[in-house]
Amino acid sequence: MIAKFRHFVSALRLHLKSLDPPVRTTCITLWLLCVALLVLGVLGDLVTVDNQGTVFWDGKSFLTNVVSSLATACFGIPLALIFLSELSDRSALGAARRDAMKSAHQVASRLRSLTRDLGFPGGSERDLFDDVLSRIDRNTPADSPDVTTFLGLARTWTQGLDAEKFVNTTVPLKQLLKYVDERIRPQFIELGLNWTLTPALEARFTRLLSKKIFNSSIRGTNEYKEGLQVSGWQFIRQNDVDGDFRDMLEFNATAESMANELEGLDSTPQTPTPTPTHPPL
Repeated sequence: MIAKFRHFVSALRLHLKSLDPPVRTTCITLWLLCVALLVLGVLGDLVTVDNQGTVFWDGKSFLTNVVSSLATACFGIPLALIFLSELSDRSALGAARRDAMKSAHQVASRLRSLTRDLGFPGGSERDLFDDVLSRIDRNTPADSPDVTTFLGLARTWTQGLDAEKFVNTTVPLKQLLKYVDERIRPQFIELGLNWTLTPALEARFTRLLSKKIFNSSIRGTNEYKEGLQVSGWQFIRQNDVDGDFRDMLEFNATAESMANELEGLDSTPQTPTPTPTHPPL
């Protein structure tokens, strides 16, 4: 019993410290007034006003009710203020967590949209590239059927590439990653939510964005297209075209995994929850 009372007092002290100064001052003032009224009431019951033992409160039923009601109000109002403050804090925390989740899902949707805009091989086309790239390297003969297959796929894909759109998409991708790193992750941590995005996945995404496929002005230009059409395997070797396509396939897979993990983030708080900062009454 004593332990529970101490816990209550400790929790009450922490709650008072967490309140805004005007509210905290009001609570303390009302409690002091409550104590004063209690003392006044007890003294009124003890002090006699005549030789017959009549106490101060005898015959003053209305005044007695007013003072007792006032004392009760002075005790209950601060508790109500603390409860409402706690309720408000938890409501605000819940709203902030929902907003954080919404932002993470919006980033995932935006990531998928930008990845599609890049025009990297996807679906069955991606499978074809992945299959043929697994069977060729720099030492593969130019007349190899696999080289011929890769050249055909690369030429077809490159002819449909919009170089301007490609360049205009890479910048928002880098900005999106920066937004995740500087805004979304700190927001989750501050709100006590579990940040489960795999660090290795973020690192791989950053590494891929630094690849030359995202930073070379030749990618997607007429020179690049003509090189594939005219020089073929020699151009591929000189310009690491097969490496470009490997980077594209890895980027697609990484972006999809990152979007899935962002959408998989939930509002489950860490244990213990860092906010609100005071224990429940």
